[in-house]
Amino acid sequence: MTSKHPELPRDDGENTMPAERRNCEPTPAVFSSGGCAQQSTPSASGTPVLMKPTQVARSLHVSRSWVYAAAADGRLPSLRLGGPDGPLRFVAADITAWLEGERAKWTPGIRP
Repeated sequence: MTSKHPELPRDDGENTMPAERRNCEPTPAVFSSGGCAQQSTPSASGTPVLMKPTQVARSLHVSRSWVYAAAADGRLPSLRLGGPDGPLRFVAADITAWLEGERAKWTPGIRP
């Protein structure tokens, strides 16, 4: 029996996902490298690459509820499309910059 979804492995053990996307997590480290994640640079039309909350949660290895809470609190840079009730999105370059800033603030052994 085969999977209805081409990105999921088939029951017979054959993996139909392209080799470059197998076992690939969209982490901030690969936002700009092309790899398996979306690129953080603006597209050819100049629009920034947007990420959904689930994509951000996977890339940061946190829960989706943490992403929503951090965005609501202003801890994570985000935007709402079309107004306050619109879908929550994240600019990949902003997430990368935020992560780099958080890493720069961290000092081993010292808690804020």
